[in-house]
Formats: sequence, C-alpha cells, structure tokens
Amino acid sequence: MSKLQDLPPDSLRLICTQFDHLYDLTVLARTCRLLSQHAVREIWRVIPSFAVLAYTLPPDAWISTCKLLSRDETLLLWAEKVYTLSFTRPLAPGDLARLNYYAPFVKAVSNETRIIEKNAIVLTPDAWLAFEVALMPECLPNLRSVNKCDNYDVGSVEPIGVFLTPYLQELDYNLRMTLRKGRLPAVQERSELALALNKLGHIFTKLKARPYKNLRIFSLSILSYPHLDVHSVLPAELVTDAVCNLSRLVKFECGSDILLQPQAVQHLSRLPTLRSVDAHMCVCDVFEGVAFGNGYSFPALHHLRLHTDSLPFTAALVRGITSSTLKRINLSLKIPAEISDEQVLALTSAVGRHPSRRSINYLYIDFFPLRKVQAVRARAPYNMNLIGRSPHVIAPLYALCSLQQIHLGEGCYGALNNATLAQIGRSWPDLRQAQFGQSRFISLPPSEITLGGLAPLADLLQLTMFNIPMANVDRSDLATLLTHMPPAIYTPCDHDNASAGMVRPSCPLKVLDVGASLLQAEDIPGVAAVLSQWFPFIRFIWHNSPFSYDEIEVGITEDGTRIEPGWDEEQQNERWGEVQGLIWPMAMVRRQEQRRRRVHELLPTGITDEEGN
Repeated sequence: MSKLQDLPPDSLRLICTQFDHLYDLTVLARTCRLLSQHAVREIWRVIPSFAVLAYTLPPDAWISTCKLLSRDETLLLWAEKVYTLSFTRPLAPGDLARLNYYAPFVKAVSNETRIIEKNAIVLTPDAWLAFEVALMPECLPNLRSVNKCDNYDVGSVEPIGVFLTPYLQELDYNLRMTLRKGRLPAVQERSELALALNKLGHIFTKLKARPYKNLRIFSLSILSYPHLDVHSVLPAELVTDAVCNLSRLVKFECGSDILLQPQAVQHLSRLPTLRSVDAHMCVCDVFEGVAFGNGYSFPALHHLRLHTDSLPFTAALVRGITSSTLKRINLSLKIPAEISDEQVLALTSAVGRHPSRRSINYLYIDFFPLRKVQAVRARAPYNMNLIGRSPHVIAPLYALCSLQQIHLGEGCYGALNNATLAQIGRSWPDLRQAQFGQSRFISLPPSEITLGGLAPLADLLQLTMFNIPMANVDRSDLATLLTHMPPAIYTPCDHDNASAGMVRPSCPLKVLDVGASLLQAEDIPGVAAVLSQWFPFIRFIWHNSPFSYDEIEVGITEDGTRIEPGWDEEQQNERWGEVQGLIWPMAMVRRQEQRRRRVHELLPTGITDEEGN
C-alpha cells in the first residue's frame, strides 16, 4: 500500500484543489506538514480583493473597525460584516516580508461569485495611498485574472492599476456609484468621487504605458446613478491610446460612460482574434457631415454590440464586417432627430445582406430619440407616439433564416402588420423569442397587428415568447375567426402502428404580451377559444397600460390628451387574466374531443366500449 509521501507533487496539489471551503484548507495547512505548502498555495490562488494583502503586514501597523451591514449594503458588498483597515504608522520595507512571500501564489482576484460571505475587508482612502507607496512595482508577478466589482457607496474602490502585470490575461472590472443625497457633505463627496474615478483612469494610463500582449478579455464599465460625466478623468485620447496597445483580445467590452473614438474601433476591427465587441461611440461630434467608408473588417467576430448616435455610421460599420461567423448583432442608437424609412432600410439591408446572414441567430435593433434619453434622465414626461414605417424597411431581415431571437424596438416595430407577421412565420422557422416594442414594464402605442394576425405564428414550433403592442380586439374580426374550423390535433398515420405520429405538433408559446390592447367582457370566451386553437400551452398573458397611475386618476395624460372614458387598467388586467385561465381547459377539451373521434375512426366497425359507445 503506497503512502501519502510517495505521491508526486502534482497529485498532492490536486488533492488540495478538491476542498470547497477555505476553512478546511486552513486546517489542512496547519495540521499536515506534507500538504501544508500546497494548501497555502491553494488558499492564496484566488483572493476576493487586493485589500486582503494588508493582513500580511505586522499587526502593530494597522487597526480595523468592524461594521454590521444593512440588508441593502449586504447586497452591494456581498458580505454580512465589513472590516475597515487603517494604518497606525508609516510602512517600512521590512513590513512587506510576508506579503512578498504570499504574493507569487496569487493567480486571480475575484469577488463575482455572487455568494454572500461572512466578512469583507476594505481599506480607507488614506490607507490605500500609504499602501501604494510601499508596494513594489508588479508586486503580484503571477496575477493572470482580475474579475471584480467595486462599489463606491460602501468604500470598496481599489486601485486596480497598481496591480496590473504584463502577463495579465483577463481584466473584468465594474465600478458602481449611487450618489445618495445627505450621505456625505458635498465637498467631501466630490473629492472622494474624484479619487475613485482617478483610480479608474489609472487603469488606462497603465495600459497606455506598455503593450499588454497577453490580455485576452477586457471588460470595463461604470454603473452610476445619477449619470456622471467621467470624460474629464477618462479623455477620449487616453482611452484610444490604451485600446490601441491591446493586440490579442478575444473579448472587448466598455460601458456607456466610456466612449470610444472611431480610431479605437478601427484598431479593434483589425485584430484577427477578436470574437466579441461591446462598445459605445459618439460619432456625430467627430465625423459630422463626413461620408462613412467600410473600414471595419472584424474578420473573426461572433458577437457585435454597438451603441452609437449615428445611423449612417452604424450601417457602414455593419457592411464592412467581413466575418462569416457573426451570430449576434445588438444595435442601439441614440439619434438626435427622427429618421426616415430610407435610413432604416439602409441599416436593415446591411444586416440582411451580410455574408453571415445564414448564421445570425440573435438580432436587436432599437432607436432611442435623443429627446427621450434627455427626458428620462431629467425625469420629465415623454410622449411616446407610434412611428409609422413602411413594411418594406424590414423586408431585408427575412433573409436571416437561422434567426432565433429578435427585438425591434421603438422607431422600428411600426413597420409590422398582419402581412409582415405572416412573412415572419415563413422566413424564421426557428424563431423562439420575439419582442417588438419595449419590455412588459413599458407600454408603447398599439401597432397594426390584430388578433387574426397572430395565426401564422401557430406554425412556429419553437416559439416560446412573443411581445407585440397589439391593436384593440375587434368584435367583427373575432366573429370571423370563430367560424373557422379548429386545426386538427390528430392527423392520419402512414405507419402500421396506428398510434405512431398521430399527434400534430403545436406551437409551444408560453408567454404572450399584448401591450395595451383593449378587450371587452363579452369577447373573453371568444378570444380564449381562438388563442387555444393556435397556442394551447400559453401560461402568461401580459397587458400593459399606456398611462401612468396618476394619468388614469385625473383622466388626462401628461401631454394634455384626454383618456378614453371608461378606461380601467385593473379591469383590463382581470379580463386578459380570465382569457389566460380559459386557454388551457379549452385546449384540453378540444384535444379530448378530437382524440375520441380519431380513436373511433381507427376502431374496426361494430366494436363498442362498455357503455355501448
């Protein structure tokens, strides 16, 4: 029988990687001399924050204060208690002996586990300044991955740039800022905010100083409320120079507060390894009045997510992409003025005629009028009107034969009518989710889609969610639909086994969002009967009000339009809820009736059951 000491070092290391909790590794490091070194390496392989390194300093060099976090703070820091460290004296070179011993073991920094830990460690801003002065350059020589989220409100913002090394392979960093009134004096808050943003700017300064040839994943974002202008700390030239030093990226993401110049996007488009791009650009201020060329190739791109303020630039960029493996396209445009059908057609044509049109399975196109963005930020009223479009503007998208998910938002879904919906059913057989308009929490004006226009969707055998601001239910249209023969659930069988292949597959739609479509009480059974024929598996029907609660109460919208008399949002929700509850029973009854009829057709003549039927 072999002994533990006979195992090779690699096997001992693998033993230590099987422990789920750091406490178990700590006990192992203290009790087993043979495994102690491997356990220590595993303990320090991934640390939750850089502040943990301060615990390696002599105990007389720092003091800590403990604070129990509230429920909201716990969700921000993902910990129950936070220990805030501050230094009692200046740090000497000899104080870093233990830190220099453990630092080579650190391979990754990650606090994105989404598991609430018992304790978290943060340093005060003054402590970080003193710590940065004492640290050696590239003090974590084997650091390969940084995947963390810092929150300004709980004081967990760390100087990431100090710890970056040329061997870094992944940098995924999110900075969250929620400025709450009365939390800090105005002057103190401004100084701390500037200090936090300067730490973010240090990352780009470090990337600009030297090429990071091993960096594969770069993701950086700022989530701030209210919206903060960070361009003074992150000027466009600094961001461009830093991005141009990244030569082997596979994934690149930058948040909405970090705007890229076209020069940076051009550099990214030439990278042969780049697979995913998420970028925000402000183009109109740079190329106002200039014709856009096709200078963006992206030869290996799989996922494109672009936020711009210029539709011609976006169309030109999509046309220039040479990748034949593009699978996901997400385009969000904040446009300063209304756009014409010709401009929309130019963008949809660039997508529909793309070399990868047969492989694209996800498409998101949305136009946000700039006045809407400004109104939302100022919390001012914004009147959402249906922007009528000619149906031919979305015709090029029919070429996306592998499409599985689509979102056409405000400014684009107005091109839909019953005829285009029928064409969608024929062109996208693999469609699973379709969202025309905004989410279920924001209602838009109704489109021209009627209840009967939903019939072609019954042939989509993978569709699970459909969202469209549908027109009001018309009683004459409903009466015509009720005269149609229900689809046959059981079809004749060509096999010897009479039970094989009898059940006709049905559309698996489970969620239907009808927008603000009005439904009369007398039409509830009829609507349920019609929908149960096409979508027997519906479980949720969502209805959204086009008005706020205050508007409904006073009877007038914010733009002065009088609300139709008798409008009752709660009543409409109840009516569509009744339709939702009736669909499944009606579908089951129809299924049983047709099954009974089909069984009688297959039975030999003269055979009856016990009841004589």
